[in-house]
Amino acid sequence: MATCPICGLERIAPEKTQCPQCDADLTCFKVLDSLPDEPVEPVREKTGSMKQVIVFAAIALFFGLTSVLSVVHVYRLKRLESRMLDQQTYAMNALINMGTKLDRLSDNQSRPMEDSTAAEVVSEAREDVESLKQPSQEDDSAGNMEFWTYEAHEKDTLWGIAKEYYGSGDYYPVLIEHNSYLQIYDIGDGVQMRILKDAGPAKEIYKKITERKGNRIYFNYTMAEGDTLRSIAKKFYRKEDMAGRITNLNPEMKLEPGKRIKILLE
Repeated sequence: MATCPICGLERIAPEKTQCPQCDADLTCFKVLDSLPDEPVEPVREKTGSMKQVIVFAAIALFFGLTSVLSVVHVYRLKRLESRMLDQQTYAMNALINMGTKLDRLSDNQSRPMEDSTAAEVVSEAREDVESLKQPSQEDDSAGNMEFWTYEAHEKDTLWGIAKEYYGSGDYYPVLIEHNSYLQIYDIGDGVQMRILKDAGPAKEIYKKITERKGNRIYFNYTMAEGDTLRSIAKKFYRKEDMAGRITNLNPEMKLEPGKRIKILLE
């Protein structure tokens, strides 16, 4: 006997294909009842994919750190190479100057020369040899002043360095006095300069090498080996075509190392 799943009529003959009460088709329900029940498999967590993600993330992190360390290493090597080139250039210039002065002494040996002149040339040659030492190991001949070496950074300015180490940005001509190769508007990243270990004398040095006329300040610059009007103009005014300003202030100037000329500071 069967029961109608639609209206609930009981005791329906098995051979009946329709419900006598509601005319529902009983054939499809008989087919469904004959199908076996399939067991439901439990859902398994996909742990394998999570492990793969973790491994991939660890590999990516390793290669990322390796790349960063490689970039830092290359940067340090370039900085070291730049410093070594600067030191080699400094040493070569000093050797060239020493050789020139020794040649002068050799040429003058063929003709009479006063002892004081010969002693002066020899003394200059010895000074050039001493200049090959590290700047931090040198002493100023006038006041026995000790220096230490400072390496400039890209955003450094002479004004800022003078303010930090000498107590006032106005004393930046003192830095040029001890480092004639410096340019006011562009020091250069990695450039080394001498700075007084004792900042006390900076004020007195500044008074000796500068003079004030009204609102204008003039710097008595000591010309260095290789200086030209155009290079000096670029050093103080950023433009080489400002050389006329220098000649106007120094009508009788001679381009000789060690000679002082007047520079109007901007």
